[in-house]
Amino acid sequence: EESKSKAQPTIYDDPPDSVVKSRTLNWIKKVVVGLNLCPFAASPLSSNKLSIEIVRGRDAESIAAAVLLELILRTDEPGTTVV
Repeated sequence: EESKSKAQPTIYDDPPDSVVKSRTLNWIKKVVVGLNLCPFAASPLSSNKLSIEIVRGRDAESIAAAVLLELILRTDEPGTTVV
């Protein structure tokens, strides 16, 4: 009998980073900027200063570590707001 702790294969592959970035950017444009949820979002978006990094992982610890690293890397950039 196979161990239940082994990861089961899925029939779907994760989309490539370029697709994830494109979908995220479209969501930001339509929802965050389009609905004016954040009045400060349009400026960095229009001046191409928005950074979108894809973080992938299989467990919460590795994902949290990758996000924390991105936050630390951004703190020294002038005018950067990390949310």
